[in-house]
Amino acid sequence: MPRQPWVPPPKSQVPPFRPPSGTRYFTHYWANETWGRQAEQEGEALQHTAGNLFQSRGVARGDFVYVVTVIEGRLFLAGRAEVDSILDPEQARAALHSDSLWEANEHIVAKPGTENPQRYRRQIPTELVKQLRFIEHDGPAVALCWNPKACSTGRRFGGFVS
Repeated sequence: MPRQPWVPPPKSQVPPFRPPSGTRYFTHYWANETWGRQAEQEGEALQHTAGNLFQSRGVARGDFVYVVTVIEGRLFLAGRAEVDSILDPEQARAALHSDSLWEANEHIVAKPGTENPQRYRRQIPTELVKQLRFIEHDGPAVALCWNPKACSTGRRFGGFVS
């Protein structure tokens, strides 16, 4: 009986829309009103953020979520959270030992030891913002839309000033 040729084992399958490293990066936009209320937590660790679209966007454990807003046409970054878990409101209240959580269906809890301080006056330089690219699902990378009235494509945080 002839010997079978060696065949390498199959490569592990990466879930759809996930790079080979397995880690992805997301932005989470906070309205200016929310930003203003949270500013009293300046310097405290970003341990948690809440929303309703994390799971539908594919956010998973090990991903990074950047909390941002736009004020007077300028992009601000409060901080970054490495996702440890995405919890429902009841689970989040228990895990965070708090009854005063933002009203949302999904609560991201940061991986212990990876939290960074919240900074509400951290403005991202325009030159850097212009370099940002966003990928939705498996589509092409797109730049931010600097003039929403003139843009038919592009990621919009709203009201950027160049």
